[in-house]
Amino acid sequence: MKGVMEMMVALCGSEREADQLVAVEALIHASTKLSRATFIITNGVSLLKSIYNTTKNEKIKIRTLVGLCKLGSAGGTDYGLRQFAEGSTEKLAKQCRKWLCNAAIDTRTRRWAAMFELAKTSDKTILYSVATTLVNCTNSYDVKEVIPELVQLAKFSKQHVPEEHPKDKKDFVDMRVKRLLKAGVISALSCMVRADSAILTDQTKELLARVFLALCDNPKDRGTIVAQGGGKALIPLALEGTDVGKVKAAHALAKIAAVSNPDIAFPGERVYEVVRPLVGLLDTQRDGLQNYEALLGLTNLSGRSDKLR
Repeated sequence: MKGVMEMMVALCGSEREADQLVAVEALIHASTKLSRATFIITNGVSLLKSIYNTTKNEKIKIRTLVGLCKLGSAGGTDYGLRQFAEGSTEKLAKQCRKWLCNAAIDTRTRRWAAMFELAKTSDKTILYSVATTLVNCTNSYDVKEVIPELVQLAKFSKQHVPEEHPKDKKDFVDMRVKRLLKAGVISALSCMVRADSAILTDQTKELLARVFLALCDNPKDRGTIVAQGGGKALIPLALEGTDVGKVKAAHALAKIAAVSNPDIAFPGERVYEVVRPLVGLLDTQRDGLQNYEALLGLTNLSGRSDKLR
């Protein structure tokens, strides 16, 4: 492998479009590891920017943006390992938005910059990427509990301590959730849930359940979610998938069931399918909030009819 990274970076400087396309794609795949990403940032970012600014080939342009995005996110959620300055990241985001929001560009090209609108198309091969993007937007991934004493100990021993990004705070997350809901993310999620079972993997279902749970956090937003078909879409996620995914989907159902009219949120016979996931949340292994909101939901459902009780 010695010299391969250098060769890929050098190939980016070629004047032939075929060479540039191959080199950029290779760099995209190579930048998955932080160590490789750091090398590319040191030696190849200026070349990628130059290619983006000079090439007229859309396929190369979009791949260049994807490469820069992957390099910028190589540090993960640790703000202390950010690869680009904040201003550079914002400029990159604005360039990406031109592609993400341009309906005139064909789906095969835009899929490289996966956005939830693409979930409504007939091409379902990008579901996992779209779901992952939405998990990042809503900060619905698992976060380890920070123990202050251990943080102080790590600082004292001069160990790296992960930093939270300033825009990962709750106020910013709530703002992103509002914008996603306004943009129609629920209808996109519903389309994804209805995808072919061979494409909609259990891992993707878990990601979708995480997103739904984050979207349902604010009681004021739950009416919008119900109106756009979120209640119906959550039921299969609560019944099939990974254990973590089913619990999170059931919790989202509980949040909706606790404050919504059952006849509107779960019309017809569908309401009976909601009971089992909510009862599952009453397990002693679930946390207090899940128990409480499941009980609220079941109480609300029980008032619908004697048959349901």
